[in-house]
Amino acid sequence: MNLEYKNLLDENFPPDSRVWIYQSSRLFTLNEALAIEDLLNDFTGNWLSHGTPVKGASYLFFGQFIILIADEKATGVSGCSTDSSVS
Repeated sequence: MNLEYKNLLDENFPPDSRVWIYQSSRLFTLNEALAIEDLLNDFTGNWLSHGTPVKGASYLFFGQFIILIADEKATGVSGCSTDSSVS
């Protein structure tokens, strides 16, 4: 298994971007992982903060970790937009 995840991250995000990491208690099945990736891509593609698009990215690593990244220099991420990431 290749654990060099840094080359998988979008290089257009500054080092001080906001990052959320959610760990599942188990590995996702292949079907779950594919569905989760679709949901994550849809969410970050439509992520808003007070009506302004959030520059965000999402990843599913190692079949168990969901990663969300937001560039707060581009758009500030507030409570409502953070809450929407877990709903």
